[in-house]
Amino acid sequence: MGVPALSAITESDRPTLLAHCRQQFLDALEAFARDRGFVRPAQRAGLTDEAGAAFDELAGLKDRKGFEAARSLTASRISLVHEADLEFSIVLSDVARRARERCETELARVHAGMMQILAQHDTTSEQCPVGPEAACRGLRGLAEAADLDPDQRLRLLSDNADELAHCLRSLYLGLIETFGEAGVSCTSARSQPTRPAAVPAAAPAGRALAALHESMLPADEADGPGQPVSPDLLRLIGQWIDEHCGNTGGRFGNSQLASLLTARRAAAIGTVERLFEALAVEPSLAAGLRGSLAYLRIPLLKLALESDALFASADHPANRLAQAMAAACAGIDACTPGESPWLSRVEEIAGALTQQPAEPAEALRQALAATESLIDERLRGMRDTARLAADAALRFERHDHCLAGASRALRALIETRTPDAVADFLELYWVQVLARAAYGRGERSAEYDGLLRTAADLVDSALPTVDGPRLLPRLPELIGRLQGGIELLGLDPERRTAALAPCMDLHSALVRNATPPDYRRARPVGLRLRPVPGIEQARLLMHGGHSPREAVAPKWLKSVDVGEWLYLQGDELGRWHGCVGWIGPMRQLLTLVATDGESLLLVSRRALSELAESGNAHLLQVPSPLEVAARSLAATGAPGAKA
Repeated sequence: MGVPALSAITESDRPTLLAHCRQQFLDALEAFARDRGFVRPAQRAGLTDEAGAAFDELAGLKDRKGFEAARSLTASRISLVHEADLEFSIVLSDVARRARERCETELARVHAGMMQILAQHDTTSEQCPVGPEAACRGLRGLAEAADLDPDQRLRLLSDNADELAHCLRSLYLGLIETFGEAGVSCTSARSQPTRPAAVPAAAPAGRALAALHESMLPADEADGPGQPVSPDLLRLIGQWIDEHCGNTGGRFGNSQLASLLTARRAAAIGTVERLFEALAVEPSLAAGLRGSLAYLRIPLLKLALESDALFASADHPANRLAQAMAAACAGIDACTPGESPWLSRVEEIAGALTQQPAEPAEALRQALAATESLIDERLRGMRDTARLAADAALRFERHDHCLAGASRALRALIETRTPDAVADFLELYWVQVLARAAYGRGERSAEYDGLLRTAADLVDSALPTVDGPRLLPRLPELIGRLQGGIELLGLDPERRTAALAPCMDLHSALVRNATPPDYRRARPVGLRLRPVPGIEQARLLMHGGHSPREAVAPKWLKSVDVGEWLYLQGDELGRWHGCVGWIGPMRQLLTLVATDGESLLLVSRRALSELAESGNAHLLQVPSPLEVAARSLAATGAPGAKA
């Protein structure tokens, strides 16, 4: 079912094509490494040797056991792997997954071609010899040949995951062209991805446009393609549209020529005219984008004269162009005036449609290619800007990870009967002590375990059932451990004393079997928005201390990728549209780039989850403007021809 019959190539062609694929794969990866600053041939050889071995094993040229061992970690082997290497392996697998998702369309076609060449029928794209998994095995070889330490290995992945996907996508496009010239079919039976790479998330394709067109059709024209327009009449109407439907905004439906059309073609023309009337006043679109979309009116009127295809297929060049124009302007508020450079660039591309001598469909395809290049350019700029804060983002991601772990540990220790003074001390101060120890020594270190035991001893020492006289001899040693931990925070002596004072007052009362002093709980620290030291245009949004609970991450956050847009709002933050420009190796922190391409917001996954729970964080959907207009018309109950 999935593999076309092998008919266009012969057995003698296979080795040549396979060798070409292998060389193109290795050349692309070597160029990728060179662009990342790996200039020594021995370093790049580590990449190409491992990637080449993976290619050979997956292509059946060598035994597959080596590749399977290199790419899998069974439960029995995990205990034998160093913690840093395990983390690298996990992140490397995630990089491969993200690259596969970004190149899904192209990879499916390349894999179909490779299966033809290899005469295989039952392999998945994860086993493609030029797939992301094979490329990531090469990255492991590069890291080892360059003798990178654990932090540098993770940095290699976090900084270059998106560039790897871009590199592979370019490789796959070249291979698809090569396969076409060689007569190798790249038709894949696998489902296509929901959206192209580097384009913000599109709203699910609806049927609003098709439904609008159907509502305009007379009952006796609902089925069948209808009669075609004669070439002479088509040429005459095209000239009229050019002369009267441009800046003057004339309606073809009001002209005498409209009566010469069949009812079906007149309905198609009427659908386009109503769409653009709705687009002109659609409040959810920026004014500049509405103006740019108006340039599509004439080409779409001409296309509607010939067929109904633009209403039926989301892949029609007209629909794809409208979607791409919206994606190129993603994040720009509807109230934004037209001075945005991206709105201006989109308008320039759309305006060129009026000067195009080509047929409407070809003109739209050319505009689509230019708009998709613009999307890529904007995303490259976003990624470059996000990298300015990469070092800080890596530190903050690790700190938030340690802080989250410390909070979980304290939540397990603190009971309902734990006195408020002790709970506050642990949540305000000791959580920071634990986080710093985890950051510096690790959560499995003896120092971290000792600090956890100290927290547990403090909780036990303050329970209402404690025996005061028996507690007294233990207090000096416990207080000494608490003071030693607090010193890790670098507080001045006065603040250290103030931090411990409520607990010491409580202990004093317990020892004397007296009533504990009144204590008023401190306010939780919660989310904090603060500047990023050394980066003027960047701010950080993450928890400043203990979290009493973990917010549930929304589904979109689990799969969000670079290039997608988020909308956040908050008292300090205000309204914030941001493009995901960087995702940490642990996927615990994102760097968002504002619509100005300069302002940065580093935001933790925990912060986004908490905002999403309160309805203040959303994945920004970028629906097709044509669908938006069709839905608006449906919502207003505007009658179609059948009404």
